[in-house]
Amino acid sequence: MFIRPLFLGTYARYSFIIDLLKKKKYNNIVEIGSWPFWISDYYDIKFTWIDMMNKKVKWRSKKMKFKLWDACNLEEKDNSYDFVFSTDMLEHIPPSKRIQCIKEAIRICNDTCVIGFPCWKLAQLHDDLLFYYLDEKDKNRKEWRFWWLVEHVENWLPTYDDLSEIEKSIEKMWYNYKEIRYNDAIQRKNIISTEMKLINRWIFWLWLSTVLTFFNKIFKRTYYCNNKLGYRVFIVIKK
Repeated sequence: MFIRPLFLGTYARYSFIIDLLKKKKYNNIVEIGSWPFWISDYYDIKFTWIDMMNKKVKWRSKKMKFKLWDACNLEEKDNSYDFVFSTDMLEHIPPSKRIQCIKEAIRICNDTCVIGFPCWKLAQLHDDLLFYYLDEKDKNRKEWRFWWLVEHVENWLPTYDDLSEIEKSIEKMWYNYKEIRYNDAIQRKNIISTEMKLINRWIFWLWLSTVLTFFNKIFKRTYYCNNKLGYRVFIVIKK
């Protein structure tokens, strides 16, 4: 029996989305990007998943319908889905293509579109420190286990200036939107140094993260954002 490991940081990316889905029933839901994690890891739901990654994995949800498409050029008709969301994908895309990806997500949305991404100093600090730690300690591990981190550093996380440009592009489309900022466990004292130590104990790290995620789900812990530091931003667009 395979037990799917869960990650507190990944749950933090989905907890806000899950809260929205609990408040209103949506018939057609699509998640764009996010491989190798999906909302189905944390919430039992039927949905479509769009990504450029076509690698088969044994823990893929049976309720998931997969489509191999480019997020910047979706082969879907306008207003195809009631609820469209993408979280922690923008930082894997070159800055010049990010607004186009958001426009495509909005285009195929019929009701609600949510775009979430790590933003500004605290998030960038965490990724930079973790990247350089792995670069010194284990180059091979950084290469194959943490490709996502390499993309974070190469593409640079969105800044508040980038956020302003994204919101201006949404305003030009004449849609209403709301910006919500959160922190997750990464803001806790010494979390970065602790994470670096645990990363050398891979199995224990997975086990501990899974346990913490279950506790977080039970006690509904929310990590609100310090606006001076930032961490994760969600933009909720209504059509």
